[in-house]
Amino acid sequence: MYLLVLLFGMFTSYFLIALILSKLLLIKLKFDPRRIVISISIILIFTIISYLVAMNISDREFANRFQHALAGGFNIVLVIFLVKRDFKICLTWFQFVIISILLVGFFGICNEILEYFMQVYFHIIFAPNAIDTWLDLISNFAGAVLGILTFGFFAKD
Repeated sequence: MYLLVLLFGMFTSYFLIALILSKLLLIKLKFDPRRIVISISIILIFTIISYLVAMNISDREFANRFQHALAGGFNIVLVIFLVKRDFKICLTWFQFVIISILLVGFFGICNEILEYFMQVYFHIIFAPNAIDTWLDLISNFAGAVLGILTFGFFAKD
């Protein structure tokens, strides 16, 4: 069930990030549908792989950090990179870095708020204590840094 929610979130984040960047940069998007299909496939495959690896880590705390770093921070930077490429959005390296950090923070906070409501109203325990929320956000940031180091130099215009 969680994998389906994660896949849906990554799928919709691709289009949401394209919309955010077009409004933020005041540009009209140009796109190639074939590239979009390929990018969505890459995002979904990477999400499934990172989820399966995290589920096979015996230490639950480390698995949670791994999942937030890869399926959270790194994957969002991957999505930003693919959106930039697919929609032909011109960004400097510095803009790519700042937008990546801001959007990883935004999606990480949204995830933590969703976890809070799921915990309070549906009694599904995601975080045993408040420190776990901070560790999740730090893991998202670490994944973003890894993503920026991986894709940032290819993102230059």
